[in-house]
Amino acid sequence: MASLLGLLHAGAASLSVGQMGVGVHGGNIANARTPGYARRDLLIEEGGGGMTRTRGLLRSEDFVLSQKIAQQQGTLLHRSRLADGLREVEQVLRAGQSDLSHRVAALASSLSELAPAPHDLTRRTEVIERGRSVASEFNRLAHSLGRLQVQAMERAQRLLPRIAELARQLATLNQKVLHGAGGAAAPDAALAARTSDLRDELARTLAGLVGGDVLRNADGAINVLLGGLSVVHGAVASPVEIKESASGVQVLVGGAPLQVAVGGELGAELAIRDVARMTLAQLDRLAFDFSAALNAQHAFGVGLDGVGGRPFFSPPGAVAGAALRLEVDPQLTPQTLAVGFTAQRGDNRNALALSNLIDQPLLEGGRASFRNVYARVASQLGFQVQRAADDREAAQEQADALDRAREAVAGVQTDEEMVRLMAYQRGFEASARFIRTIDQMLDRLINL
Repeated sequence: MASLLGLLHAGAASLSVGQMGVGVHGGNIANARTPGYARRDLLIEEGGGGMTRTRGLLRSEDFVLSQKIAQQQGTLLHRSRLADGLREVEQVLRAGQSDLSHRVAALASSLSELAPAPHDLTRRTEVIERGRSVASEFNRLAHSLGRLQVQAMERAQRLLPRIAELARQLATLNQKVLHGAGGAAAPDAALAARTSDLRDELARTLAGLVGGDVLRNADGAINVLLGGLSVVHGAVASPVEIKESASGVQVLVGGAPLQVAVGGELGAELAIRDVARMTLAQLDRLAFDFSAALNAQHAFGVGLDGVGGRPFFSPPGAVAGAALRLEVDPQLTPQTLAVGFTAQRGDNRNALALSNLIDQPLLEGGRASFRNVYARVASQLGFQVQRAADDREAAQEQADALDRAREAVAGVQTDEEMVRLMAYQRGFEASARFIRTIDQMLDRLINL
């Protein structure tokens, strides 16, 4: 009877192995498309008396690969968002290149049309209206670029609560891992595997938002670092903050200023803000120089009243904000428009000089014309947009390659898992039949 009881225990152990195997591989199949899920395998060993028993649960993992995937996620999201954001800035500038160039050309054309009849008040009024149209387009472009700056900053600020929550969750899971490692009882293997899956996914998502490095301590905790500053260190999460000033934007981690550029989606939004700000600064310089050149030439001429020295545009005062402030001088009237160098009838020399300013190299110290400067600003931004698009494509290719490598290490092959599931199912059924047979034999033996 003792041997029969031993066989019964062996059958029960085998039944348990089969049941756990079905659960493990069934779980693999069910989570085949779950983000961050790593394949599990049941570890089996031979026990005494010919029994088989489970030794634990193996979660397929290559942490170095997981680390690279998390860091690549930060690179990919940074480049993707940057490419989209720069495209928005380019669209504003490209539209302006067509509209603003057209309006400046229309101003030059109206001055040329005034030349044959310099005392015609209707044509003089048309010149002033064309000037207002140019100023209005400068204003619109400046407003659009300023709005892009504000929107990028608002998006960056909206990311901060999410970053804080992800960091908090990761630190909490680190604490659980550290507590489990130090406790008397070993943590549940299935729970530990689920915790590892979640931690990997949290680290990947957090790195996607801020970039940085994902590292694992010897004690099992996962840390996220930005330029040597810890967003997550063990069970401690540090806040990421943004401070904006006239000189730019400063990113703080745990109150300490970050000395390197932040990556991920957050870094992309700040980079978009900087590009929009720089483009607006270039537009301000163009508006300032253009208005100064036109004003200088206009001041050489006189109005119908014989008075000279008047500006065409209101002097913007400073370069910063010149595009947004640009306007035709409120005191300018058709009578005071300086068309000639004298008030004599038929003097159109200043009108001709003003119309020729558009294509004259009067900007940037006499090195470039209005059209050249604007085209260069637009082409520089176009180059940045194209480079960002190329960088995004390269980052996507690298991310895909890393995902394929992870799939080979920790991915679930459904066909293979179905075979293993069926094998454990058959083993479970065989163990059940074996137990029933032993039970029947024991029953007969007892009833002898």
